[in-house]
Amino acid sequence: MMLTAGVLRMLATMKAADDLGDYENSEAVADGLEVWIGEERFHRATLRRAIMLMAIKDVSDVKGCDRFVINHTGRALLADPAQADIIAQALRERRNIHIVGERIT
Repeated sequence: MMLTAGVLRMLATMKAADDLGDYENSEAVADGLEVWIGEERFHRATLRRAIMLMAIKDVSDVKGCDRFVINHTGRALLADPAQADIIAQALRERRNIHIVGERIT
């Protein structure tokens, strides 16, 4: 599992809007193959990679498009992208991860 530049850009876009309190534009909204965060378009594969890294949380309701927001793991990955290796190892070993501040253990 690889943390790509696209995933980092997606997480950075979500975090920037969230930090400003612009919650409407901090959500990734997926419809078909397209994913939108505010005015920025991302490919669905980028969203899938972020989900696999556990960097975003599903906040979809029963009706409508799939919606996701950045979570603590995503923020920690932005602080130190090398931590993606820790997540990959934890998934292979089927163990939980813990986040303290911006450190993933």
